Amino acid sequence: MKKLIKLSILLIIPVLYHFTAFAESMTIGEVIKVALEQNLQLQSGKSEEEYQSYISKSVRGKYLPVLKVSASALLWDEENKTKMDLPVLDAVIQEIVPTLSPDSRQRIQNAVNESDSSGITVHDQHAYKISATIVQPVLSLYGIYNLHNASLKMKKAAEYDTLKIKRELQKDIAKVYFRMLSAIENEKSFDAAIDQIEKTYPVIEALIDEGRVEPNALLKLKMQRSDFEKGKISASIAVMNSKLILNMIMNRDLDSPLEPVWNGEYFKTFTQKITENDNAENTVDFLNNIPEIKSTEERINALKSNRHAAVSSFLPELNLVLNYDFQEGFGDMQPQNQFYAGILFSWNIWEWGSGFYKIKAAQTQTAKTQLNLALLKSGKTVEIRQLQNSLKKALTEIETGEVQVEYAKENLKIEEELFKAGNSTTTELLQAQTSLVKAENDLNIKQAELCSFYIEFILSTGRDFKDLEI
Repeated sequence: MKKLIKLSILLIIPVLYHFTAFAESMTIGEVIKVALEQNLQLQSGKSEEEYQSYISKSVRGKYLPVLKVSASALLWDEENKTKMDLPVLDAVIQEIVPTLSPDSRQRIQNAVNESDSSGITVHDQHAYKISATIVQPVLSLYGIYNLHNASLKMKKAAEYDTLKIKRELQKDIAKVYFRMLSAIENEKSFDAAIDQIEKTYPVIEALIDEGRVEPNALLKLKMQRSDFEKGKISASIAVMNSKLILNMIMNRDLDSPLEPVWNGEYFKTFTQKITENDNAENTVDFLNNIPEIKSTEERINALKSNRHAAVSSFLPELNLVLNYDFQEGFGDMQPQNQFYAGILFSWNIWEWGSGFYKIKAAQTQTAKTQLNLALLKSGKTVEIRQLQNSLKKALTEIETGEVQVEYAKENLKIEEELFKAGNSTTTELLQAQTSLVKAENDLNIKQAELCSFYIEFILSTGRDFKDLEI
C-alpha cells in the first residue's frame, strides 16, 4: 500500500509541475513585446524594408567607377608570317616605329633583324589577350543622384510600412486581449450567480414544504441555473478563442497556456488620460505622425526623384576611361603591353519620344499618389474623430453601467428578502438575478471596450504603445 501511495505521488508531481511551469501569465505589454519579435507578418514587412535597403545600396554603387575585366584566347589553323622587301622595312622604321612604344619598337627591330630568314610574324597560331578597363560616369551623375534619392525615399517608405504593421498588430492584440479579459470577468459573474442559486436551493425547498411558494419554484431555479451555465460556457469559449488568436499573433504554439493580467488601476489611468488634450483640435498634429501618411509622402518624393531621373535621359553621356591591355601572339607589329586614357561621349538625339513619355508617366503617377494622400488624410481624420466619440460614449456608458450594477445588487438583495418572507414570486427573484448578471457583464464589456478604444486611439494618432505608460 505504501509503495502504491509513493508511486501515485511520483505520478502526480510531474503533472502538477507541468501545469505550474507552463501556466504563463502575460500582461498586454508582454504579449505585444513577444509579437513584435516573432510575428510572421511583421517579419515579412521587415523583409521588404531590407529589400529596399539593398536596392538603395545597389543604386549608390553607380556613383563609383566601374572596373571591367575581359579575356580572350584565339587558335588559328596555323602561324602567319610574311616577308617584306627592304624598302617596305625602311618605311616601317621611318614612319611607324617612332610613334610606337619602346616595347613595340624593340619587337619590330628584332623582327627586322630576323626577317631575312623567318619574316615578320603577323600572328602566332595561339594568341590571347587580357584587358582591364575603368569607367567613371560624369554627366550621368545627375540621373544617378535622382535614382539614388528615389531609392532612399522608398527605403524610408518601407520603414514606415513596417511601423504601420506594428501599429495594426498592437491594435489587434488590444482588441483580443481586452475581449478575453471581459469574457473572464463574465465567467466570474456567471459563477457568482450560479453559486447564489445553489445557496438558494435549501430556502426554496423549505418554502415549498411550507406551501409558501409554487411547487415548481425549485424547477424554475434549476432552469435559471442552466441558463447561467450556458452563459458561462459561451464566455469560456470566448476566452479560449482569444488565446488561440493571441498565440497565433505571437507565432507560438496555438495550445500554449496564456493567462491575461490586468490591474484595475490601469482602467482608472485610462479614464484619467482621456482628457481635453486628445480632442479634435489636435487632429492635424496627429496626422503628421501617422505611418501610412508618412509612407505615402515618401513615395511621392520618390516619384518626383524618378521624374528628374527621367529628365536626365535627354542629357548626353560623358565617361572617363582608363584601359590596360596585355596580349601575346598577335604578331611582331602589335605591342604586348598597352595603356590608354580617354573620354567617351555619346548623346541619344532622338528616341521617338521615349524619354518624354517616361516623364509624363512619372508625373501621372505622382498626381495619382497625391490624390491618394489627400483621401488617406481625410479618412484618418474621420477615424480619429470616430475614436474620440467612441471614447466619450464608452465613458458615459461605464458611468451608467456602474450605477446599474449597484441598483441590480440592491434590487436582488431586496427581492431575496421579500421572497423569503413570501412577498415575492420566484419569477421576480430570477429576474433580479438575471438583471444583476446582465448589468455586470455589460459593464465588463464597456470597460474592456474603453481600454481597447483608448489603445487604438493612441496608436491611430501615430503614437506608440509605450506612450500609455502601462
